[in-house]
This record gives sequence, structure tokens and C-alpha cells, in this order.
Amino acid sequence: YGMLRIHGMSEDFIGNAFAKTAALGELRGALGTIRKYEKDMLIQNQHPEAVQPAHARWQAGMAQAKKAAAQFLEGGEQGADSATVRQILQNLDKYQELFAPVAQQLLATGYDSVASAHGMGAQAVKEFHETEQHMERLDTQLRQEVQRTVESQREVAAQTKWLFLLAVIITVLVVVPLTLLNMVSICRPLERARQMAQAIAGGDLSQ
Repeated sequence: YGMLRIHGMSEDFIGNAFAKTAALGELRGALGTIRKYEKDMLIQNQHPEAVQPAHARWQAGMAQAKKAAAQFLEGGEQGADSATVRQILQNLDKYQELFAPVAQQLLATGYDSVASAHGMGAQAVKEFHETEQHMERLDTQLRQEVQRTVESQREVAAQTKWLFLLAVIITVLVVVPLTLLNMVSICRPLERARQMAQAIAGGDLSQ
């Protein structure tokens, strides 16, 4: 019974907390990609031919980030981490909405200077920084969830150990008296039969 409980908790950990941790790593990687190619586009101001491949990778990073974030919401669970992920998705949508016109201008003719391009993208960057703050919160929430799962498994393991010890004690308390009663029920008739045989052998036929 205890092993089945531990097995069930392990399966839940692999399917839930471990999967979320993997999704968090994927989300972090995607956010890094977005930020990298956003900077590449700004640096390549007034060079649309160089901005175009960076913009394509930026879009791919956005798609990957949203896909990774959506993994947290699969199954319809409503936890603290779900609320944080929804906030991350809102920030990403707002960031994309604010940076899209800047990217289109960079793809067209660019800005007067790199500083001007950075200035135009400042509001979008602010949204991105908020996304990173929510990421830290999500990381903390997942760590706490993993810790709770580990502690629960330890509690179940301890309960299983005590249940096993209790089962052994009950077994001893039941088996030992039954064994003694069994021995008595077998040995007493045998002893009477032995005494009878000895009496008969001695000539006492009254037995």
C-alpha cells in the first residue's frame, strides 16, 4: 500500500512538477532568444537586410515562449503558478504589441540613430523586464512545489515504515499464540496415545 502511494506520487511528480521545470527552462531559453534578436535588430538600425533574419528569429522566439508558457496551463489546473504564467503571457503579448511597430520601422528604413531606435523600444523593454520579474516568481513557486512534493514523499515513506513495523508486530502477536495452540492440540493427543500404548504393552488392557 505504501509503495503504491509512493509510486503514485512519483508519477505525479514526473508528470507535473518535473514537466513544469522542463517547460520553465524552455521558456527561459526562448526569452533569451527574444532579447538577443531584439538587440540585434536595434543594433542593425538602417540595415534592413540584416534586420530581416534577426526579426524572423525574434518571431520564432516569441512563438516558442508562448508555447512553453502554455504548457503550464494544460490540464486546467488553477494554482499560483497558473496565475503567474497568465501574467507572463499578458506581458509577452503587450511587449510584442509595443515592439512590432519598432520592428516594422527597422525592416523598412530604420531610425535616425541606434539611440533613437532604443528609445522607441523602451516601453516594450519595460514590459519585457516585468516578464522577467514574473519568471523569477514562477521559478520560486516551482521550487516550493517540488519541495512540498519531496516532503510529502518522505512522510509517506515514514508512514510506510511504521505500517510495516506494525504489520510485523501484529503478525507476531497472532502467529505465536496460534502456533503454540497448534502444538498443544497436536502434542496432547500424541502423548495420551503414547501413554496408552505403554500401558497396553505392560499388560494393562483396560486402556
